[in-house]
Amino acid sequence: MSRAHRKEAAPPKMEQRIEHRTVAGQDGTPLDVEVFGRERPLVIVPGSLSVAADWHQVALTLADGFTAFVMNRRGHGPSPDGTAYSFDREVDDVAAVMRAAGPDAVLFGHSFGGALALAHASAVPPAALIVYDPGIRLDEPIGGDAVPAVEEALSHDPEEGLVMGMRRFGRFPEEAIAAAMRSPGWEHMVAMAHTWPREMRGLDELDVSPERFVRITSPTLLLRGGESPDWLRETTARLARTIPDTQLQDLAGQGHAANETAPQAVADDIRAFLAA
Repeated sequence: MSRAHRKEAAPPKMEQRIEHRTVAGQDGTPLDVEVFGRERPLVIVPGSLSVAADWHQVALTLADGFTAFVMNRRGHGPSPDGTAYSFDREVDDVAAVMRAAGPDAVLFGHSFGGALALAHASAVPPAALIVYDPGIRLDEPIGGDAVPAVEEALSHDPEEGLVMGMRRFGRFPEEAIAAAMRSPGWEHMVAMAHTWPREMRGLDELDVSPERFVRITSPTLLLRGGESPDWLRETTARLARTIPDTQLQDLAGQGHAANETAPQAVADDIRAFLAA
């Protein structure tokens, strides 16, 4: 969502056909998954206000060594909402895509998608786990009392509600919010904002006890933006002290959206970790 102050040059364009596959969630919801590349399977779970297209540059940069399975989560992009929403249902969606990708699939999650990836990995450890700025709470709720207020604002003015959510859920500085509003993806974020409050409720109810994350036995890379909000940086550091087999890596000069501002750097960190 936020934009870093420095933006790297875009990676070279690559000719790559994107295949759309449909993976059924546990409740039968047809989830759209964009698949491209070759070799080792890598499932990418985008965060709130995000779709698979936001991860194309990272996936394309990795396409010579990985087959990316990039999810359009339920209610995002072409994927329909399905029936009654719950956080656990989204975790089941991740599990379904991981099964489709194969037993040696690597799992990558960003922000809210990072919370989903952690929840899945605590029950079914993947071959390797990579999480960037995971949106799980520390000692206080993330949404809390702000959820009804943001929902009310969204019902009257989606743009106003999105800005309120960025302030109260994400705790982004005003300059980051202003940059997001100027970005080409702002309208798409506004269109997806109605899914944000329910995700915050899910995060507020999530079991974040250390005992849960100690169960993650996968080799794990925790990425965090050097300029990401303090609470996200502290969340990531706390997880690094809890998950047994973990590396913590800062994306220097980047915020919460390095997939857009520094896709080559994100891809390089993924590749280096998995090569080791």
